[in-house]
Amino acid sequence: MSKKEKLLDRFKGKPSDLTWDEFVVVLGHFGFRCESGKGSRRAFIHADSGRILYFHEPHPRKTVLVCYIKQTIQHLKENGLMT
Repeated sequence: MSKKEKLLDRFKGKPSDLTWDEFVVVLGHFGFRCESGKGSRRAFIHADSGRILYFHEPHPRKTVLVCYIKQTIQHLKENGLMT
């Protein structure tokens, strides 16, 4: 199992210690690119559909809120990007 596959499996388990950098890698795997907004706001834009997900990059902590992970998983499933 590759490093990326392990990260995807961990993401699907909704961990409370997922870092922002790992979150960006996971969304990149599903075809999203990250763009900076105002302050800590980040837009993740899907390459094919143009759909946009907005999140605030966590600071000073580096871990992503579990609610962001749940929202992302729900969005990916609803749009057929994840089973």
